Amino acid sequence: MLKFCKLSLLVVLLGILSGCNLSGTITGLKGDIEISDGNETLTLSSATDFSFSKNYLPGKPYEVSIKSAPENYSCLIENNTGVFPTANVTDVTISCEIIAFHIPMDDPAGDMLYDKKRSIIYATDKKSSKLLFMDAFTGQKINTITFDTLMPESMAISDDGNELYVSLLTQEHNNQWSELQQEGFIAVIDRDTQELIDTLHVDIDPYDIVVNGNGNLIISSGSGQWTKISMYDSEWGGLLSEGFIRQRSRLTVHPFKDTVFAANSDVSPSAFEKFSIIGNDIQSLGKLPYHGTYPINGKVWVTPNGENVIVRGGDMFLSSDMTHVSQLSEVGISDLTFDITNNVMHVGRYDNSINTYNLLDYTLISSIILDDKIQRLFTLNDKIYVISPHQGFSHNVTIIDNPCLTQVGCGAN
Repeated sequence: MLKFCKLSLLVVLLGILSGCNLSGTITGLKGDIEISDGNETLTLSSATDFSFSKNYLPGKPYEVSIKSAPENYSCLIENNTGVFPTANVTDVTISCEIIAFHIPMDDPAGDMLYDKKRSIIYATDKKSSKLLFMDAFTGQKINTITFDTLMPESMAISDDGNELYVSLLTQEHNNQWSELQQEGFIAVIDRDTQELIDTLHVDIDPYDIVVNGNGNLIISSGSGQWTKISMYDSEWGGLLSEGFIRQRSRLTVHPFKDTVFAANSDVSPSAFEKFSIIGNDIQSLGKLPYHGTYPINGKVWVTPNGENVIVRGGDMFLSSDMTHVSQLSEVGISDLTFDITNNVMHVGRYDNSINTYNLLDYTLISSIILDDKIQRLFTLNDKIYVISPHQGFSHNVTIIDNPCLTQVGCGAN
């Protein structure tokens, strides 16, 4: 409904309009912004409605502009120019979205996990014994859980998606810490309430965690050189099964949650091994049939269809028998994220580039060069979140447009 301009006494006598108001709305902003109509400058904080004090006569032009906005936001202004009719102008809109924020951490190697359903980034800070909850839309820290003297490190999501598991160390990983002496804990966090609901004691120095189809925890040890990979019940913490593994092996669970791949990270050349984790039992299914031929570099990812394993060195192998398929990238991979909606994967590389590949045939769709190193990647809607190390031990998050917004080759196949 149009709100007509106010009438003065002169208006009543002469039938002439005295003036119209200019107003609008700001959305999506956390911080100060300055806007102007050419006569008056308003300084506003956060998302709000605004109104300029000047009254305009019908037929007069108007223009609203943004004079300044936070550097970590991108703001789009619409309906900001025109000529006044005989009604107030109320539809000036300023839509802001965050394009960068900071994760305050004391540990440069902390684990990070993205909760797409809740739009939260979880980050472990081992040195300060804290788990941080960061809002991915606003960049604000919304919660912190402190574990006193225990040190949080790796994380995993429960099979039903309701709980977050966090490994808690009693001491730093140590080559000489024998299996009989090792111990640690697993914190159980309710993802909706963001509260600690349980702490499980485990007879292992927990390095990495994944969850199988039965909801059991699979944990690799971070100490003792040739050591254990163990399966624990996630409800009462009892040991169900165990096998042998190299210390500090990073775990990647198959999409079907019946096998796990373990890539050792403390010896060279690095390799990976495959384990069956069906039910309550863990069994080795064999090791990579190559020794030093391909750079593994201590980390693997499994494609969403479960057919291929991609290693940090840039090569791709069959998940079934671990035979080599092809070289995906000639440059090492720092992290990658699978974008199921667009049927692509975004691959962050050591040369600060992000390559986007079609998941149907792994053809290259686009390549973006960034200024900073890439530590982690996440996708949310039409954005890619790039996490990079910052000065000291903190991290910067830069948010860029998903190349699938403009590139041909994305989409379901």
